[in-house]
Amino acid sequence: MATIRTDPFGLGKLYATDQMGIIYDVSQNAASVYLDIRKYLPLFMFEPGIGTGFGSFDFHPDFKNNGLFYTTHTENYDGKEALNSDAWVDSIGVGLQWI
Repeated sequence: MATIRTDPFGLGKLYATDQMGIIYDVSQNAASVYLDIRKYLPLFMFEPGIGTGFGSFDFHPDFKNNGLFYTTHTENYDGKEALNSDAWVDSIGVGLQWI
């Protein structure tokens, strides 16, 4: 498990993530898949391991009305330069990026 958040609806559930891209609904000592983000993020990657994958998430303050939440995760590098990339000169090739 990477992150655990409390239920934004106040129903006593917990939501937990694994690094492989799944948010679980945890209630009554059982876990079920709430959302598999891999279906929505075609460049998502969780390999080679430590420091990659689904890092964290949080519910939008108005989640009850808009259903939005925020994530941090890694994706395969798509060739687009990061903002302010000229400030970070490095000789190591880029293989992934945090989003």
